[in-house]
Amino acid sequence: MAFKGVCVRHKANHGGGSYTLRYAEGQKRCQVCQIYLIWQTNNYCPCCGNKLRIKLREGELKLRCDEIIRQRKEQITTAITL
Repeated sequence: MAFKGVCVRHKANHGGGSYTLRYAEGQKRCQVCQIYLIWQTNNYCPCCGNKLRIKLREGELKLRCDEIIRQRKEQITTAITL
């Protein structure tokens, strides 16, 4: 697949912090283009067509990311029930 530059338009801004927060915020990473994207349509890069990474692969960071996501879901459900 060729790099077309389309993914640059969907590049995600990183406000600092760890990589854990990027995945917890819903950002996805293309390993070919080496860029984090905000892409909700599917799990494939709009530029090169390769599958995007949507979760961390490392053990400890992955557990921390899953915990952040779980806490945010709990906050949303409690806000809805109130």
